Amino acid sequence: MTTAHLSHLPQQISLPRQPFQHGHFDGECFIRAHISAQRLLILCAQLSHYNGPSVTNAVETIVASTLQTLAEKGALDHFAPARKAWEFWRPRRDLASLTQAALARLTWVEHYSAKTSISSEPTWAVVHSPVQAPQWSYVKVDALSTALATDKRFFLVDPDLLYSGN
Repeated sequence: MTTAHLSHLPQQISLPRQPFQHGHFDGECFIRAHISAQRLLILCAQLSHYNGPSVTNAVETIVASTLQTLAEKGALDHFAPARKAWEFWRPRRDLASLTQAALARLTWVEHYSAKTSISSEPTWAVVHSPVQAPQWSYVKVDALSTALATDKRFFLVDPDLLYSGN
């Protein structure tokens, strides 16, 4: 990885209606990604007034669809493994290798607002191994912000952005 093409980092990308498919059902969720040279932090929030698959039940497919969307936008290009001089034949943007490289740097945070949470309080959970046997560690937003050295505002989503309109 060279630093010449990293001048645009860190960057934040929002995908207010990230589509995904879970089984035979179509779904949508809110995604906010913070992309730096070494880390990919993604906040995935459940939409309110929404009747599709939950972000908890569909975490594996949401991770896959989100990484594919970010890779297609070129947001993960800096994670691509360096090519050897003799590998000129290998494509520069191989989506599978970009996705694998991004997974190695991924921190996935799941969020339910007060309107969508079972407890009527907003919740945040770091999802460990979100593509294989996911495990959730629930944490308060202040502790999350401190633990991930990220501005607390990244984890707070305007409720109007979470309204699905269904």
